[in-house]
Amino acid sequence: MKQTILKQPIHLKIFFSFAGILLLSIFVTLFFGNSMMEKLYTDSKTNDLKAAYQDITAALLAQDCDLSMNTSLLNTFYEVERDNVTILLFTMEQGQQARIYYFSRENQLLDEALHGAPFAIVNKQSQHKEQRNEAAPFPYNPEQWIHDAAEHGVFQTATLPLLVTNANQQHPGASMLDYYGKLTHENENIYIFLRTPQEPIALAAGLAVKYNLYLSLLAFALMAVMSYFVARHITRPIEQISQATQRISQMNFSQQCQIHTRDELQILSENINAMALKLQDYIYQLELNQQLLEKDLQRETKTNQLRKEFIANVSHDFKTPLTLIRAYTETLRNQQLDPEEQQKYCDIILGESNRMSHLVTQLLQLSKLESGIVQLEQSYFPIEELLREILHQNQLLLQQKQLHVGWDCEDNDHIVQGDYLRIEQALINLLENAIKYTPEGGQILLQVHTQSDELCRIAVTNTCAPFTDEQLENLFISFYKTDESRHLDQQSFGLGLAIVKATIDLHGQACTAQNTPDGLQIAFTLPLLQDIEDDWELDE
Repeated sequence: MKQTILKQPIHLKIFFSFAGILLLSIFVTLFFGNSMMEKLYTDSKTNDLKAAYQDITAALLAQDCDLSMNTSLLNTFYEVERDNVTILLFTMEQGQQARIYYFSRENQLLDEALHGAPFAIVNKQSQHKEQRNEAAPFPYNPEQWIHDAAEHGVFQTATLPLLVTNANQQHPGASMLDYYGKLTHENENIYIFLRTPQEPIALAAGLAVKYNLYLSLLAFALMAVMSYFVARHITRPIEQISQATQRISQMNFSQQCQIHTRDELQILSENINAMALKLQDYIYQLELNQQLLEKDLQRETKTNQLRKEFIANVSHDFKTPLTLIRAYTETLRNQQLDPEEQQKYCDIILGESNRMSHLVTQLLQLSKLESGIVQLEQSYFPIEELLREILHQNQLLLQQKQLHVGWDCEDNDHIVQGDYLRIEQALINLLENAIKYTPEGGQILLQVHTQSDELCRIAVTNTCAPFTDEQLENLFISFYKTDESRHLDQQSFGLGLAIVKATIDLHGQACTAQNTPDGLQIAFTLPLLQDIEDDWELDE
């Protein structure tokens, strides 16, 4: 699988995104600061002038427009002047002569008014003020201020108060913000002029923009560093998730994805871990199924091979008696034999026919058992009694080979549940198999024990050479034949053990084979009858 080369990692994208946003915010701040900061300051100062005008007007109206400088009015002026506002209070007499009642730059009179008895400034004609303030620089000359107001048409307009920006060409940088107002009382006009310099406004706006730039650059540096580490903190779990998925793609489930961010990434990592566990279980199950399938295929292959061998053996077993039957039949038909020879030939023909019939019966019985079409006829019977009957039937064969039969059973009889005829046939096959493969003078041991509260174990052990693991594993397979070099006198295990295994499987019980110190033991289990005494009482 081709691996993608990272040209634009996520943490760098996040970092540059944060940096771009910060730079854009700095640019917007500087742009609007340079273009709007001074206007904002001017608007703020204008509002201050309007508020000061309303305070002065309210103070004058409170004393019925009396222009005498008392403490209350001077305190009002003082509060206004604290905001760097110059106050000019005067009236216009006939002949357009101005009578000045108050000017903020008259500091001596202001101090006397604040610390002494209240008094009014009177008989101050404009020409006297001109003589006293002829050396006063712009914009602190009240006569010049009144002259400028006249040029602006303040005394002719009826739309007062009026805000005027007064820029003096002879004094660059001395631009002023003037607020002209008029209070009419009993046909007398009291003019209230307020002035504040614009230079501090521009200076304040410039300083604000300057310091805003410094702060923005500092914030940019700090945010850039923080954004880089934040981006790394965000992308580190993503890298861990990527590594975990890469390990999973390589079928490596040894390490889980450990993320504890308490967010969607942690949920994603937990889902990936859960997916990895399920995938591991699926793969394990697939491997297990594959192993079972391989074993089944091997077993099927072996079974097919055994079937081929069986067909060959069965064909041979059928061919031999058929050949003998045909030969003796032709002899009986073509030759004149005495009665004794005829009887002998007929006995041979009958024996071979019985042999063929027994083989066919076993094949049909095994086929029915393996196909599952056999219907069991369940009943209860004592297993020890059945074993004694089978031993009695095979007593002659046991005596011929001088075999000793041992008996290992518990004191009480075991009442088991099963198909009596099928279990009888299985025990007959087991005992015949033990007699057949036990050497002369050997021993056969019959055991019946209670394995659990519900099961009884029946075992048949005979003296013989030990079997290999492969032979034990295939012992109950149909048509299986042991190594002829080890058992030259044995054609095969035949169909007997296969019928036993199929019968016990049909009862839903277990049938096993294992080596013992002296031979081979084949055992199976059957269910015990529960509450025997109660059941017998019901039958009675």
